[in-house]
Amino acid sequence: MAMRDFVPILAEPVTELPPVGDYGFEVKWDEFRCILERAADGTVHLQSRQGTALTMAFSDIAEAAQRDFPEEVLLDGEVVIWHGGRLDFGRLQRRLNRKPATVRRENAQSPAHFVAFDLLRRAGEDLTERAYKQRRDGLETLFEEWHLTPPWTLCPATGKRPGGGCRSGLPRASKESSPKTYDNHIDPASEAG
Repeated sequence: MAMRDFVPILAEPVTELPPVGDYGFEVKWDEFRCILERAADGTVHLQSRQGTALTMAFSDIAEAAQRDFPEEVLLDGEVVIWHGGRLDFGRLQRRLNRKPATVRRENAQSPAHFVAFDLLRRAGEDLTERAYKQRRDGLETLFEEWHLTPPWTLCPATGKRPGGGCRSGLPRASKESSPKTYDNHIDPASEAG
């Protein structure tokens, strides 16, 4: 599966959780959805869910992937920028359609972070047909094996569904910004992304 062929699955709002089944709950960030590919030859590509190239706009993330990822990988996640203790969508938008010098200045003033929530391919192996739980375990293993630290963030997730709702099992993004949540069915295989 080539990166350009991948169509991410989008979160859909529901009024209540399904009555049966095992689910994994993750934060929904509402920033820039991003597919990140570190190819076997070491090149890195970032694209939006619509297929727009984001590599130049988030060259700091691309450079970090070249430095930190020792093998081929395809990740689904979101690019976020923290500013003043909260997520700043406006600073993300300032990266788009800019000259390289402007992007470099933005990189220095407001570094981007990549929040990973799905592992789609690793070392040439397509993982999209695997169950969510297997992909999530693989993503957690990848973070441990590669000793990933910022700008890399593993999206918080929980399998608990307490009576108070799924949000009580997840951290808040900040005092000013409460994340949304979405669920992934753990078994049988759920769609990747």
